[in-house]
Amino acid sequence: MQKQDWNDRTEVKKGNIGESIVTTYLENKGYVVYEPVTDKAHHFDKVISKDKKFLAIAEVKTYEMLKFKDETGINLKNYKEYLDIKNLDVFIFFVDSTTNREKESFEELHSSIYGNKLIILSEKTLIKGKEYPYVMRTPNGLKMMFHLSKMKKIGELTKDQCLDIKKYSKLNNKYK
Repeated sequence: MQKQDWNDRTEVKKGNIGESIVTTYLENKGYVVYEPVTDKAHHFDKVISKDKKFLAIAEVKTYEMLKFKDETGINLKNYKEYLDIKNLDVFIFFVDSTTNREKESFEELHSSIYGNKLIILSEKTLIKGKEYPYVMRTPNGLKMMFHLSKMKKIGELTKDQCLDIKKYSKLNNKYK
């Protein structure tokens, strides 16, 4: 059995779309975006700079928020690795193509880019009796979950961008 090329994986194709969207957004805001040149697994997606005075790490996750909870998250292993990064802020961008959620809260976040600095997402917060962030077991392993109230809306996704992302979604249109 032949091993699948990294770039042929569905989640990589979906992630590449999200990274392209965030790169374009950042460049339009005056940032210079640096990407790994190595075609292998890398520690983070991008390094961003502005006016030769600002430098940060940008990690892009092309994930949908949970359907019945105002939460999203990242792989726990990655979360711990990002926390180990010193001297640079790590900003997590979520590119979320979900639409028509049954819930009204955080409605302004769907079909958009949202996120925040990891240090802010990591602050212990009690929301409706539940402490965030917390670790959740998923079919794909452990995730560190964040409440969406910690997110800042960054930009809107176009209908075409949403459709491009949904081509690679494992949700099979559960949100319709």
